[in-house]
Amino acid sequence: MVKIEDSLVNLITSREYGVYPSSVTTLTTDELLFKALNIEYRLFQYLLSSNNNNGSYIRDLINESESLILDNNSIAQIVLKVNLGYLYYLFKQYKKSITILETIQLIDLNTSSSFLKSLYYKSYYIIALDYDQLNQLNESKNILLVGINLFPYIPLRSEIESSYWLIQLFNQLKNHLPESNDIKQLDILFKSKNLLIYYLNYLTNKISGFDQLIVKRADLLLSQTKFPKSSESNSYELEEFFEIITSKPSLIDPATLISLIEIGISKTYQSQKVLKSYIKSLIYSNKYDQLEAAFDVLLEYLESYYILNDNTYYDVLSILEIFSELLLIKQNDSYYKFDKIDVYLQKFKNILLEFYKENELEIIEDEDNDDQIPKFENISQNLKSKLSDFWYVISITQLNSIKNSNLIEFDNFNSHLVIQNFKNCIYLNLNETNHFFEFITTLALLRKIKNGYKFLTQFVKTLKNDTLIYFKSIHLLALVLSIEENKEESFKIINFLIQEIIEFLENSTSVESLSFELKRQFIEIKITQLSIIESLYGIEQSLDSLNELFELFNKLFQNVIIKNPEPIAVASSTQYNAKEHKKSLSLTRHQTLTKIKSISKSHKNKPTIKNDPENNSLNQLKISKEYTKECRLLQKIWLITSQIYFKLNLIKESEESLVEAENSYKPTDETFFQLGSLFIKGKRLTYALKEFEKGLELNKNSIPCIVGLSNLILDDNNANDQVFINEKDRLAALARIKIYLEDISKSFQGNLTSEVWFLLSKIYEKFGDAKRLNRSLWRAIELEESRPLRDFNNV
Repeated sequence: MVKIEDSLVNLITSREYGVYPSSVTTLTTDELLFKALNIEYRLFQYLLSSNNNNGSYIRDLINESESLILDNNSIAQIVLKVNLGYLYYLFKQYKKSITILETIQLIDLNTSSSFLKSLYYKSYYIIALDYDQLNQLNESKNILLVGINLFPYIPLRSEIESSYWLIQLFNQLKNHLPESNDIKQLDILFKSKNLLIYYLNYLTNKISGFDQLIVKRADLLLSQTKFPKSSESNSYELEEFFEIITSKPSLIDPATLISLIEIGISKTYQSQKVLKSYIKSLIYSNKYDQLEAAFDVLLEYLESYYILNDNTYYDVLSILEIFSELLLIKQNDSYYKFDKIDVYLQKFKNILLEFYKENELEIIEDEDNDDQIPKFENISQNLKSKLSDFWYVISITQLNSIKNSNLIEFDNFNSHLVIQNFKNCIYLNLNETNHFFEFITTLALLRKIKNGYKFLTQFVKTLKNDTLIYFKSIHLLALVLSIEENKEESFKIINFLIQEIIEFLENSTSVESLSFELKRQFIEIKITQLSIIESLYGIEQSLDSLNELFELFNKLFQNVIIKNPEPIAVASSTQYNAKEHKKSLSLTRHQTLTKIKSISKSHKNKPTIKNDPENNSLNQLKISKEYTKECRLLQKIWLITSQIYFKLNLIKESEESLVEAENSYKPTDETFFQLGSLFIKGKRLTYALKEFEKGLELNKNSIPCIVGLSNLILDDNNANDQVFINEKDRLAALARIKIYLEDISKSFQGNLTSEVWFLLSKIYEKFGDAKRLNRSLWRAIELEESRPLRDFNNV
């Protein structure tokens, strides 16, 4: 039996995770295990390199390995023989590979360290490859089945190496098996029902009868399991089973899944595995009301285990994964309120940092220095992907916490931590485009424009021109360029992108099948084009192009039939009539537009839902959410239309467009702000004041309404009885908007809004506060200089 000395436990544990410690990568000892792992590390690097056809390098590694082979079964010898077998295979010496690998003696499989398990899996995989090359396909299939069935339990989530090589065995086995939908035939091949279910779960195509197999297996295990006595352990088969069936959503009906696991909880004692499975089942079924309580119990279990087991966690990567899934709920569902999100985030990060420390992993701590970024060459790709995902969750959770916080100081809101966390995410896995794009967008949002531009120009070169990320990235590039008064270049890019959209839609087989997010991005790109046209050529030219925006919306949302705005010649437009406008605003606010027809009945009525007894409620929820998104997007278009008419002093048309905006969705703080602006234009200041206040009742953090209200009160030309009763009333109003502006300046978006700081400077001037006046004014100037033509949030 292989005995591992205490001094080597950390080394072996790191290799289980997929890490080569520095003591292996920079060999400083003559100890055989370190030498063996150093050879493995060099082979690992060679296979990752572009120059992996170097036969002489392989020959050198073979010679070095052969010189170290001894006739024993120590862990060092197992490492040497497995990798020597791999080297022989790469050198096309297939029979020698089989011979050396068959000299490895199996030990007590129930007590093997997980790294040893990975070596055994790997050896059988290589032997199967050898037999394939020798065209001995039956032998290859048989050896694959022996390797797969070697251990009674599947690898833990933290056993990265074992999991990887087991999946490689699965990949090869799938190539040897004919396409079969017969579970009974597959059942014969696997000694363990859990292993069979694990394999079926691995297959991309769901086999008929899989869900019945799961329920039958659950019933059997639950009927055979009793609550453990004090001297007994939980049923590992039951724990493992629940972990397998919750590794993916929708394997079986969510309600059935929850019911089964609840019975499992009653038959186990403080089982982390079963409770994690229960939490996942709650997430999959959107039962968030019980989630926080279940997670708090899990934290108690983790803490108890940690204390009783020398400050270690059981299956630490699975713990980090469940934290990730929990925290991502908040990022994906903004309606769900998580009271303890900051507590969970900090606990998650602490466990991750402890994992880094124990395995001597490097952390990026300098947000600005990109010249000395670690290459992470000593970490397997599977572990890098996991760690990258963990850092992404930390980054996006922390960013959203900042966005939702009203406690931000404008000169220090921990943006450096967000960027630092994002860099740990992206440099671990540069191929994860979604994470990379989120990082670049975050740089832009935080006004790190130069860094954002540098990363963005490199990033867009790697993208295919038919993906959402591509359109968003080029759109972001156009907005970034608009900051530097380089609007001509920005205009070229946005026009190019519009042409890409046209070609994309022409080549698309079904516009209806496109995701809402992609359609929304097309609309936002068109709106950005209108903004650039206005900036370069004037608002009249923007109006001339407005039809194209409605045409695009019609094409993208074919179930929503609207008519385009009829072109209006500015020179011949009806002049503003205050009396007529007063009547229009007060009495006919909800009249149908005469120049723009309202949306079709399909958007005024509830959407039709196809009958689907199994998933009807889920379909209703999905369609309802999509319907709401479309309504809100249409409202945005009408608001932009209203603003264009407003700038052209076409007040009636602006008002009619505003009516359509409300009819498209519902009154929002944006519609109240726009109506307030129309009232100011009509010198009806009391009404304007009321509209801004209505908007703030709806959304107390509405920046447009706060800015509109502040402008109204601070405008000395408005200092009459329409707004203020007397001087005392005026001072009270000043104090009120001062509180509004100071509060909103501590929010993420308010902190980055130049109008907020400029209005604060005007208030501080009135109150004689020179220090805060200067600080606010400089902040406003700083933000204005880095201000894009449209907000980055529109990307």
